[in-house]
Amino acid sequence: MTLLTTLALLVACGGKKAPIAAPAAAAETPAVASGDFPNDAATRGFVQKLTSTEITNFTANDAGGAKVVLSSVRFSADNTWKASGFVDAGEERMDCVESGTWTSDPAVSPAEATITWVIGATDCIGRDKGYSTRALITIDGDRVDIALR
Repeated sequence: MTLLTTLALLVACGGKKAPIAAPAAAAETPAVASGDFPNDAATRGFVQKLTSTEITNFTANDAGGAKVVLSSVRFSADNTWKASGFVDAGEERMDCVESGTWTSDPAVSPAEATITWVIGATDCIGRDKGYSTRALITIDGDRVDIALR
């Protein structure tokens, strides 16, 4: 289109502005906790943070012998969790996966609560179905601190 044609179109339209586009749809709202959790604001906030955070490089046991390192742990809002990692037996490393269920005590704040997770399935050597871990989890931005209880 030439400059002259563009100007003629603008004059013919009476100088009207193009309608403003509707705002883009809001970002998808994170999943609301559908599991069995205490129903207080702090716990709802904590569950929201925990389920939108990937925990990386968590050493699952600190006893002597082979070390289990969970490279990625994801907690879901339906009281389930999944992890992938490896067993480090010194000279040998064996990849493995785990999954199970988890619960939360009432949260201290939206950033801190004690949770318990139970292994429902694992192929990590030295780990057993039914084994539970209890820990105080503190989430500060991208940083996750886990203090075993």
